[in-house]
Amino acid sequence: MEERKYTLEEQEILKELELEEAQYESIDYIAAENQENVKADFRAIVEANIKQKKVINIRPLEADIIKIKSKALSKGIPYQTLINSIIHQFANDKLIEVR
Repeated sequence: MEERKYTLEEQEILKELELEEAQYESIDYIAAENQENVKADFRAIVEANIKQKKVINIRPLEADIIKIKSKALSKGIPYQTLINSIIHQFANDKLIEVR
């Protein structure tokens, strides 16, 4: 089997990857003291950030907003809450695509 010939650009990329790998392998890691406390702190930070709400700006079609407002009204909830619920369900794979 013939050995593949690399372009000059590919050779440079391979050299960079080898250098990065060597640098990564040369790092000496030190175990953190009180690992359980560090884990708990990290978990608290992640949970606090996950639950934060993020403001976004979108420009949906007016016809879609009218339909969403109508559906929200029939459910007795604000339309922003319905949109947020749809986004949450989609993000968590709870919406099923029907074709």
